[in-house]
Amino acid sequence: MSYFQFGGKLIKFTNEKKIQDSVTQGPQQFSCSVTIEQVMTLPILVERSTKLEDALKSGSLEQYCYEKVKLIYGCVLSNFY
Repeated sequence: MSYFQFGGKLIKFTNEKKIQDSVTQGPQQFSCSVTIEQVMTLPILVERSTKLEDALKSGSLEQYCYEKVKLIYGCVLSNFY
């Protein structure tokens, strides 16, 4: 199964081998399908994705992860103490 997204659409390709019984000796058969779905894009998800991509491109992934851990740790502390 393969996926890609383009223009607000999620495209999914599947290519599965069909099960053949032992009586049929023909060539292998495959079941192929393409599914196209509309993707709802939330601005906050786009913003978060952009920040992650920027961190990857700039080599600052460690700092990005550190900030995420600090944020999560702060939420955990505020909810349990």
